[in-house]
Amino acid sequence: MVLKMADYDDMLKILREKVSKTRKRLEEEENAVLVVERMLSDHMGAPATPTTAKPSTQEISFLDTSPIEISTAPAIRSFIDEVRLLVPEFNGENITVVEMMDKLIANGIKVESKERVSMALSKMLKQNEIISVTKGVGRSPSVYKEKV
Repeated sequence: MVLKMADYDDMLKILREKVSKTRKRLEEEENAVLVVERMLSDHMGAPATPTTAKPSTQEISFLDTSPIEISTAPAIRSFIDEVRLLVPEFNGENITVVEMMDKLIANGIKVESKERVSMALSKMLKQNEIISVTKGVGRSPSVYKEKV
């Protein structure tokens, strides 16, 4: 069998395409390694240690090299965060559990119970974020105030 020059050209073209695809895939996998190293260094607080040896595709073929999606959605706030955000709206006035509950509901925040609001305010008091004006006894409510 005698090969013509056109056959060699076709073979070379196919080989070059394979090499180009392999090179691109390898670069993507190397970039994935760098991203993971950066993420680890951010998470661990230590500088990323750059890899000196180029990894082979067999060693890192388990990595998913698809693009990483970063959420732009606002972070979900906890119930106590919602309470914290509303304390300044009282403008230094006294705050009771019922008043905070009404303010939360007015701001479209679901309130499961008075106890949950009370627990949030108590936790804020323990964390020295608000001050206690009067401690509730019997039917008289606890009264809090924004710490100045």
